[in-house]
Amino acid sequence: MSILETLTSLVAIPSVSGQEQDLALWCEAFLNKAGFQTERQAVAPDRFNVLAETGEGPQTLLLYAHLDTVPPAADWQGDPFALQRTGDRLTGLGVSDMKGGLAVILEAARLFRAQDFRLKIALGVDEECWSQGAWTLLNSGWLDDVAAAFVPELSIDSLHPTLGLGRLGCFSYRVELLGESAHGAVPGQGLNAILESARLLQQLTDLPLAQDALWGREQILVREISGGQASLSVPDRCSWVLSCLMHPGREAEELRARLADFLQAWTRCDVSVALLERPTPMAQGYWLSPSHPLVGRVQNLMGRFRGQVLPEVMGVSVADENILAQSGKPVLSLAPVGGNSHRADEWVSASSLQQTLSLYHELLRRGDSLIRVATQAPQ
Repeated sequence: MSILETLTSLVAIPSVSGQEQDLALWCEAFLNKAGFQTERQAVAPDRFNVLAETGEGPQTLLLYAHLDTVPPAADWQGDPFALQRTGDRLTGLGVSDMKGGLAVILEAARLFRAQDFRLKIALGVDEECWSQGAWTLLNSGWLDDVAAAFVPELSIDSLHPTLGLGRLGCFSYRVELLGESAHGAVPGQGLNAILESARLLQQLTDLPLAQDALWGREQILVREISGGQASLSVPDRCSWVLSCLMHPGREAEELRARLADFLQAWTRCDVSVALLERPTPMAQGYWLSPSHPLVGRVQNLMGRFRGQVLPEVMGVSVADENILAQSGKPVLSLAPVGGNSHRADEWVSASSLQQTLSLYHELLRRGDSLIRVATQAPQ
């Protein structure tokens, strides 16, 4: 089976978040056939991570991918569950995020020789929602003997391969504005919380956010606004949901307090800001220093294999890598080139897919030395 045949099979199995079971079973069978011992790690009823390992040794490398996708966008051209090829571009739901990377892991596993060292593979569920699979994995202790993790998921949209050394964190908040109700037909009475919200949202652009030449600019996304009155009354309540993409080192509570003080200074409404309730913790940002010996070893291999090192980048969005990094182990993202993630006609480059598989094959051939470098370096 070629990597294109593997990707065709992966795309044909729908795995929208919450419906990963069929794909998990298919991947489990593939890894068993490749000689890996597998287990199902329960996350929720009928949802489980697939864990696999082979080889011997006290410590191991980890390859990680998530199984779920977002639902297909309404404006897909053709069948999103049928892989289509136009030139070098392969389109299909999840090929960029991240079934292309999943195909790389599966094919790398098929080529792996267990006598080289011990290799672990984890395939998680729920990445597109709450990362419940990754948090279950982190809290299980299964990562304790992992020296470093490699994840073939895009860090940024780019026409060239990149080496992801980190990702922004994401903190989400519910903002509540309380105004004053009054009869809507009487001018000048009451305090309209919806109008105040419109004005405040314009002011959000003035909130000081950090900017870094390598990490980019922190961002605030307004995800939801709700409020209103059924009667002819001045609406006295309005609620928002904000998601904030923050640099490593930021704390959710510190940002919550900053938001509350900033917004309250611009309105007569009473403002409250609270962390959004969710089933898993907020994901903090992380960054692996370019001077880390493991980065140097990987870049040295890239230079010899490709003729040049890879640009080192910060991932623009939160992902399961943020949770893996909570283990304190180095996490590197090295993925095939693709684009249109979460959009219609999502694509991945066929040539980049094959090149990325070759890179992972070369990395695993040197897995023993990568483990030594990762474990000898200060964490």
